[in-house]
Amino acid sequence: MDFCTLGMLIIDDIRHAPPKPSSQNIIGGAGTFAVLGARLFRPYPNSKHIGWTVHRGHDFPENLSEELDSWQTGLQWIETPERQTTRALNEYIEGKGDDFRAFRYITEKLRIDETHLTDEMLQSKTIHMVCSPERCTNLVFGIQARRVKLGVLGLPVFVWEPVPDSCTTDAIQAVKDAARYVDVVSPNVSELAALFVAEATPEEEMEHMEQRCAALLDGPFGEKDGKLVIRCGSKGCYLRSNAERLMMPAYWSNSESTGTIVDPTGAGNAFLGGLCIGLLADGPKWLTTLEKGAVYGTVAASFAVEQVGVPRLSKGESGQEFWNEDQVNMRLNYYLGRIYDSH
Repeated sequence: MDFCTLGMLIIDDIRHAPPKPSSQNIIGGAGTFAVLGARLFRPYPNSKHIGWTVHRGHDFPENLSEELDSWQTGLQWIETPERQTTRALNEYIEGKGDDFRAFRYITEKLRIDETHLTDEMLQSKTIHMVCSPERCTNLVFGIQARRVKLGVLGLPVFVWEPVPDSCTTDAIQAVKDAARYVDVVSPNVSELAALFVAEATPEEEMEHMEQRCAALLDGPFGEKDGKLVIRCGSKGCYLRSNAERLMMPAYWSNSESTGTIVDPTGAGNAFLGGLCIGLLADGPKWLTTLEKGAVYGTVAASFAVEQVGVPRLSKGESGQEFWNEDQVNMRLNYYLGRIYDSH
């Protein structure tokens, strides 16, 4: 497999400040959107190389099951008829803008760990995790142990997305300790700031982003050539390693975004799914590996924001795939053209 996530599927209720309408029973969850981001670049039959696990409770809507099955991924359903599906509320607070989202579970969550992965998933080239520092370390060690039992040589590329609750000033050392075991760490810019200060304005978050990245790289994570990808919402993303310091723009420019960006829920997760596939990409040669990851991630996020929930998959007469009636490679080539001059 090319990609596997240990993130969950969650059925979301999404509440916006009036007059923007709210929505219920929406396909969501970090795992789902990460899968979407990877799936965009793996048309069928290569879509089967995208692995994930979903616990399906007794209340799981049949139409949502059908939609997820239509993606034709390496999806493993685990039936849990004795309980509800994991559900959550995403609430965008009035006056905070669409880059600020309050999140809380409204049913008991049922997490994914290495024991839920099939042998094929354990051999994936990239593995995405969204979790606390302690859980990150445990998952990495658990996956490594199971791979050894399977006789799998080498390690996957681990991409870690720290959960917001673990991004506090008290957790900075725990984050640095966990980072040494992964290849890419990707908080958003607000989560990065929260590791260093109790409160920060959006302007302050961007202004001090570089020095905070430097602090995270000062230690074992930087010594092993770890890579930071800071997701900055509508401003794009910042790539930072020992060798790289680069801000890359979002796909939708300010002039193009009006009427296009409907709901940013899940865009950051989709970005990381796309990033994982981009890290495996052959070209173009004028991009570094991390830049290729960011390009794919940026294009993936562009599809995630165009609607409430996930984009619509359809097929042309010759079997070519369309997402929201657009082709992924068209967007990929368009974005590459935009950034070419900066390289």
